[in-house]
Amino acid sequence: MNASVSKIRQEAHHWRARIEDGGLEQNDRAAFERWMAADPSHGEAFAEAEILWKTLERVDLDPSLGFSISVKAAASDSRRGLRLFEIFRSRFNVMAGGLAAAAMTMAALILTPIIMRDAPDDVALPVSYQTGVGEVSRITLADGAAVMLGAKSVLEVTITDTRRDALLVAGSAFFDVPHDPSRPFTVAVGAAQVRVTGTAFDVQRRGDTVHVAVEEGSVRVSHPLVLTDGDEAAPGGAWERTGAGMIQAVTLAAGEAVAASRAEGVGDKTDIAVHAIGAWRGGQLVYVRARLADIIEDISRYAEDPIVIEEGARDLRLSGTFDANDIDGLFATLEAALPIDIVERDGVLTVDKKE
Repeated sequence: MNASVSKIRQEAHHWRARIEDGGLEQNDRAAFERWMAADPSHGEAFAEAEILWKTLERVDLDPSLGFSISVKAAASDSRRGLRLFEIFRSRFNVMAGGLAAAAMTMAALILTPIIMRDAPDDVALPVSYQTGVGEVSRITLADGAAVMLGAKSVLEVTITDTRRDALLVAGSAFFDVPHDPSRPFTVAVGAAQVRVTGTAFDVQRRGDTVHVAVEEGSVRVSHPLVLTDGDEAAPGGAWERTGAGMIQAVTLAAGEAVAASRAEGVGDKTDIAVHAIGAWRGGQLVYVRARLADIIEDISRYAEDPIVIEEGARDLRLSGTFDANDIDGLFATLEAALPIDIVERDGVLTVDKKE
């Protein structure tokens, strides 16, 4: 088995074991999402691990199998650990249903020593940055890059001698990255990636969608291909074939923007006024035919009270520039411009379409 493939599968089983062992805290979930976004092959490996753990839910431990011997054998041979299906088929009795807790525990014990033994020596821990409601913060990274982190946002950054990686977990960030061809700067947002060597650009995350706009230089925005059974996509155009599979990618120059999501892939490039890029840094929220659902998600980063938007109002569209520091005035403008009501109920603001 290829060494890199083996390592990826080990990492996938490691994450699946941790999820089974009580779930992931916020920081751990961000690290897991960063790992999933790093390469399309990670998602494939995690799917394989998921199949294994689902199989474990239907097995009972064979009384003839020595527990300590099985752990020692698997830990001494990573190839055997990666062929757990074969081990389980030959050493376990498959049951019709039910959860075998002992088997779950044993699997975690088998996988942990394999992963720890093969872990790389140069792993760098990410540095996490977080802002509160209405808070905008300026950050200087270890490589000299300047980041303006938007309200209620979470960013994780890993910088080493060979790479510069960031993960936007939530919210928005404007990056001014120094040129370094030997260490491209990569921003992961869910499954999407923004890759640059040196430029100034804005990244905003709204749910599963990432919005990227370039003020200076150029960036490459990519998203892995998600196919359902029977679908086919031919290489060419915005589609590219890589060693890990198919991705959709587009290069943006100054004054260009794009949105990418799991549901829609990478959209068409659009022109954007440079002064509007990252306008939130100065407290301005600028929209051009934006969905009300996206506008409300942005506003929620500045409002103290939680906001809920009903389904009927989500797809209403609006263009305009709003003051993020005047939430009451912003709501009044929305009610005047759109057929909606904004009502406060038990500390929650509800946005709904008028009947």
